Amino acid sequence: MNANSRRGDKNWDVYTEEEVVGGCKCGKGKVIDCYTVASHEKVPRVERDFDERIIRCNNPLCPSKS
Repeated sequence: MNANSRRGDKNWDVYTEEEVVGGCKCGKGKVIDCYTVASHEKVPRVERDFDERIIRCNNPLCPSKS
């Protein structure tokens, strides 16, 4: 099973986590990986699924966005 399938299960805490993995190509923004994380409240177990990669840059002509 994966972390997304744990949504709605009362024994699991499911949340979204963002991790900065670097800068964009123009140098004005960040590249962020988004993960869904599910952790069990009684057993030391954590499941993690990659959701998407987001580029947060204010430059409309950033080469990373294309």
